[in-house]
This record gives sequence, structure tokens and C-alpha cells, in this order.
Amino acid sequence: ATAGESFGDGRYEVDVKFVDGPLDNAGGIVLMFDEDAFYFFALRGDGNGLIARCADGCVDFTMLGNQGWFATDADWGVNSQNRMRVEADAGELSCYVNNGLVATVTDDTYKEGDVGVLVASGAEGQAHFEFDNILVVDE
Repeated sequence: ATAGESFGDGRYEVDVKFVDGPLDNAGGIVLMFDEDAFYFFALRGDGNGLIARCADGCVDFTMLGNQGWFATDADWGVNSQNRMRVEADAGELSCYVNNGLVATVTDDTYKEGDVGVLVASGAEGQAHFEFDNILVVDE
């Protein structure tokens, strides 16, 4: 789901609640979305994070920072809630969970686009997330 707007460098935030399902399901924030290309920052139910760039509807998928899924200090498990934030500045994406910096990557493929949320189910499916308090500060 996206907002139908266009934003560039700035701050993107959302509250993400993992309501139920297997811990390999993920929810997060999408930024600089343009038709079928975008960046995303996601958290799994086990608290691990991922920053990636998608193209061609995510057929072309690139994990950024050569880290793959990485450990964070996120609250995790059923009914866990975390405040996710991405600060985009001239090709640098700094990602935060509950105000703590968890990773910074550099990629200037996309410059602007829409904002939204995403849910990705693991092998077992049944992903259930809730999103609230979406904030974008365009800088």
C-alpha cells in the first residue's frame, strides 16, 4: 500500500506491530516507490532487519550493505511493536529501530517516489502486521 505522493530525501517513519504468525514473516516501510522500483527496510518477527532495493516488481532484488538479514535491538515475537525510521540523504539510507541506529547503506539508484508499507510472508505464510503513525518529513 502506498500514499499516492512523491518524496525525496527526508525522514520516513512508521510503527510496525507483529500481531501473529511465524517469526520469519516481515513488515516494514517502503520508500522512493515508483511503479515497480523502490527501497524497503523490513523487520521480521524474530527482530532481524533487512534493507533492500527492488526493481521490476522485486524480480530484481538487491540486499544493500552486503549484510542480508541482520540482528537488531528490536522488540520481537507475537504482539511486538517497533518504531521504524529511515533517513534518506543524498544516497545514504540510515535505518533506525526504536531510535537506535541499526544500519547505514549507500545507494543512489532512486531519488524520489511514494512511501508505503509492506508485508512479506515466510515459507509458512500467515503474516499479520499492523501499521500506524506513518510520518514523512521531506527535506
